[in-house]
Amino acid sequence: MGALLPLFLIAAVAAARRSLHTSPHRRWWAYVVATLFVLSPLAIERGSIFLSATVGGLALAFSIKVSDLQTGRVDPGTLQSWWRFVVWFVIPPRTRWQDDAQARKQVRRLGLRRWARLGCKAMLLLVLLRLDARHVWPWPLGAWAAAFQVYFIISGFSDLVTGTSMLVGFDTQEVFAAPFLARSPPDFWGGRWNLFVSDFFRRHIFRPLAKGGHTFAAAFAVFLLSGLAHEYLVFVCVSRDQFLPGLMTAFFVIQGLAVIAATWLRAHLRPIFFVPTPLKIAAHFFWMAATVWLFIKPLDPGITEFERLVRPLL
Repeated sequence: MGALLPLFLIAAVAAARRSLHTSPHRRWWAYVVATLFVLSPLAIERGSIFLSATVGGLALAFSIKVSDLQTGRVDPGTLQSWWRFVVWFVIPPRTRWQDDAQARKQVRRLGLRRWARLGCKAMLLLVLLRLDARHVWPWPLGAWAAAFQVYFIISGFSDLVTGTSMLVGFDTQEVFAAPFLARSPPDFWGGRWNLFVSDFFRRHIFRPLAKGGHTFAAAFAVFLLSGLAHEYLVFVCVSRDQFLPGLMTAFFVIQGLAVIAATWLRAHLRPIFFVPTPLKIAAHFFWMAATVWLFIKPLDPGITEFERLVRPLL
């Protein structure tokens, strides 16, 4: 029954969508509803890690949607249609209905491309699972294999959801922009990885805190909050004896410090401009290989369960 709680909350938000958009007290209503979404996964009895992960991730995404609704970041046409509003709300990335038939046709073609991309990622994921690469290959190959395995699962799910919404006629934000081509930590986190969440943190955390020149403090706050959010997601997904507190926070704090350091170097010393792009990409690959275990280790119970379910198909 706990898994139904987010559905009830969605229905409540759908019923009150105009009030949350125009009410003079909409900010406080948004805080209350967002808090209920964040707490809802705790009401679910732990069973399937995938169900818990899906509900936990959507709960945080729905909280962001409530914030967008409260601040007016919703297309007016979306608010005028109940079913369009529900689609906009349940699809985490930024979504906009296309009124023009020709535009919808173009969006549907792009949606088919995302489905085709999903198929490619699924095949590559099966190859990594068949080779048991993350366990067998030595460092750094094993670390890269583990990172790509997680990327294929998360971004594949994103392609499935966003591609489906685009086939219906919604122009849906790209969530991952070729993160494996990142040239530095700022490039990876600021413009390639999980752009939906990155955009939210930029608007609500980084920019307000960066006023007055506190740019590095604002960046550190973003990564610290991101680490805590991931700690929460792992907490609601795994059993108590499998939960490893602190590793996710450590990973994001280290990444935040790397972003700050790279930004400072670029502004003051400018050595990065004299390094060829392939070397930048290679250097970032090794940086991720050296740190990604902090991200992978807390997720290992879920990754292992996924491997157990898929392996009979190989």
